[in-house]
Amino acid sequence: MFKHSVALSWMALCSFGALLGACSSGPAHTRAEGLLSSLSGATHYVSPAGLDSNPGTLSNPFKTIQKCATVSSAGDSCLIQAGTYRETVTPNSGVSFAPYNGESVTLDGSDPVTGWTPYSGSIYQASVSLPVSGSSDTGFLANQIFAGGVMLPEAQWPNPSGDLMRPNWASMGPGTTQSLIRDSNIPPINWAGAVLHLWSGRNPFGHQTAHVLSSGSGQVTTDFNNPGVCPDLCAQEGGRYYLVGKLEALDAPGEWFYDGANGRLYLWPSSGNVPANITAKRRNYAFDLTGKSNVTIRN
Repeated sequence: MFKHSVALSWMALCSFGALLGACSSGPAHTRAEGLLSSLSGATHYVSPAGLDSNPGTLSNPFKTIQKCATVSSAGDSCLIQAGTYRETVTPNSGVSFAPYNGESVTLDGSDPVTGWTPYSGSIYQASVSLPVSGSSDTGFLANQIFAGGVMLPEAQWPNPSGDLMRPNWASMGPGTTQSLIRDSNIPPINWAGAVLHLWSGRNPFGHQTAHVLSSGSGQVTTDFNNPGVCPDLCAQEGGRYYLVGKLEALDAPGEWFYDGANGRLYLWPSSGNVPANITAKRRNYAFDLTGKSNVTIRN
């Protein structure tokens, strides 16, 4: 049972497993309905093959969980058939939700990206409007792109390591100051507008980000200017960093870049073929229970 907002985590997914069988015996759908029958309210059904104009019966189910949540009042229940539902559900208080017949139900925080066309070399492009453009914060903090449910790295320099938890870091060279990063290895492209991720200083756990204002041969200038965090967390010789947010940095399979100003997503698919089964994060929550009470989300 969840009584608070359920956030879609790293993979932006919230799944209901078929776990009723671990609790009791008998047919799964009988157990599910029996567990919910104590609420003595109406039972509605949801299926990807349904229609929201249906009455919500087993033979004529709703299509979305939200439709069931909207028509249900305290004591009612929604039994959800197998499938992937791309929505955030805001229920009324006192409503219960469970998989029908012990089936596998997934609430997915991402939407498919289609319409891919060649851009340059192995890079493809698609028109899409994502929640975050540049460094704007719409509550998502960052965009996420997935291939077959696996999160892909944003185009960066140095290139990604292949392990999202252990990125490749570049090293700040001599002459680095709080806002000026010097490194002779920096590729000679215009980094203005990029974002610098910084791990530098005495704090072994703290990271910072800064916007790149300009760049030159072997250096970038950022807007980072916070003397209060030095020397614990600021740029200095020997510090670590990487750069993201430039199309020119998209130079390896599996990377992506989003141009928010033009609504274009660029991707170098690892397969070398036209991108397929690509999704982009669009929602933060599977269920939003803000201000609600006695909502049951079972199995």
